[in-house]
Order: sequence, then structure tokens, then C-alpha cells
Amino acid sequence: MVKLHRIILCMLCLVVSAIVNLPVTFSQNIAEPVIKETSGKILSVNTVASTLVVRLFNDENVESDNNVMLLVDSDTLITGQDSSLAISDLKPESKVEIVYEASADGKNTAKSIMVR
Repeated sequence: MVKLHRIILCMLCLVVSAIVNLPVTFSQNIAEPVIKETSGKILSVNTVASTLVVRLFNDENVESDNNVMLLVDSDTLITGQDSSLAISDLKPESKVEIVYEASADGKNTAKSIMVR
């Protein structure tokens, strides 16, 4: 009977140890967001959803087949020639240089947008 209690106690300790270490295991698998810099041409602007879609340029500054959807939030710095702009000032076909944060969940948040 004592042997059975020891086995149950050991199993209980293993279960508790696994539960305590579970959050640490998950937190190690979360990827840090990556900051990316690129340029492209605005395809569309949605001022209601605060998003825009940009067709990216390749290394030769030629349009590629790759698009990126960007979330524009209150921290996004949008600039033109010598002034600050709002998302409503952005127009399709405008060439832009962008810095954005790409997260593992596919959400791309614009940090800065400079209209050329």
C-alpha cells in the first residue's frame, strides 16, 4: 500500500511539474516581430479599416508580383515632401518607402510611410 502511495505521489509531482513549466514552453515558441524596410506602389487604401496594400518593388526598383497589406495605427509616421500626412492623404499609384513590423501571425504594422 505504501508503494502505491509513492507511485501516485511521484505521478502527481510529474503532472504538477509539467503544468508549471507549460507556459515557459509556449513562450519560447513565440517569434519576435521582424522589422522590414522596402519600397513599392500603393494599390489600395482603406481609411475605415486603416489598412493599405502595397505592391513591392524588387532590388532593381521594378514592380514585383508581391503585395503586402499594412495596418496603419496611431503610431505610424506618414510623411510627404516636407509635411506630415494622414492615411486619407495616401492615394493609389503613389510610390512609397515603408518600414513595417512583420509578426509571426501575419499581421504587418506600418511604422513609417514616406511618399516619394
